[in-house]
Amino acid sequence: MPGRSIIAVSTLCLSLVSSSIGAIAQAVSRENLSGAWQLESAVFIAADGTKIDSFGSNPVGRITLTSDGTYSLIILRADLPKVASNNRLQATPEENKAIVTGSVAHFGSYDVSGNSISLKIGFGTFPNTNGSEQKRDIVDFTNDSWKWVVNERGGQSVNQWKRVK
Repeated sequence: MPGRSIIAVSTLCLSLVSSSIGAIAQAVSRENLSGAWQLESAVFIAADGTKIDSFGSNPVGRITLTSDGTYSLIILRADLPKVASNNRLQATPEENKAIVTGSVAHFGSYDVSGNSISLKIGFGTFPNTNGSEQKRDIVDFTNDSWKWVVNERGGQSVNQWKRVK
């Protein structure tokens, strides 16, 4: 009898662990990522722990992910300067620099594998990334919010997203 109890308890534990692992593996998918997401924060964390607001203290942005695997993304500083001439083709070098360093946009296709998302950039405001694939690890995923983490430049970029309702 004691041997059967141990086997029964072991089987129960193994079933619980297996179902938990399955739930984690299925937590992120195109279906539950699809929709519009608003940027809550964009922070770069240096190796020494220093935090830098990548797009200022109040960044604005959206990523829209479709269930068939396409996306569009735009992130901006909230304090981008207006162009004094009111003509983007006549912006000053300083205005252009502030706008270029304070914004990023791209679109293309994406795929989800495990707890990561791979963006296949079609075109964007930084042409050096056109045609490239960028992987982001997804952490703290719920149906209403999630973060992505990118290890880069000797630290981590962390973006927090909240579902647009």
